[in-house]
Amino acid sequence: MTVSIVVLDNDTGKPLPGATVELYASNVMLKRGAAGNDGNATLTVTGSPELIRVTNTEYIPAEIRTANATNYAYLIKLKRIVKDIEGVTITSLLKKNSWAWLLILAGVVLVSNRKKAHG
Repeated sequence: MTVSIVVLDNDTGKPLPGATVELYASNVMLKRGAAGNDGNATLTVTGSPELIRVTNTEYIPAEIRTANATNYAYLIKLKRIVKDIEGVTITSLLKKNSWAWLLILAGVVLVSNRKKAHG
């Protein structure tokens, strides 16, 4: 079976070259590949994948359940993680739900609010 996936940026519609595409069945990875310069990834596997997971740095991962699917061509749009607060860009290199990440974000918001109050 061949699975074809196009990975795009949700906001710009531009391809996301290098996005990682993984196919799973029964929680076991069947195949992993990367999107090319045009955002396309084509993976051939034995059997039927139940889940497609797509990741890329600075983007929120996406998952699609494919159990009982008859079509194996997908368009996946990823949303950016990057946040902009008054000209300050925050890109998380830590786990999204980690305490360190939350403390850093809280610190930036506090500094931003203080600048508003004094400026």
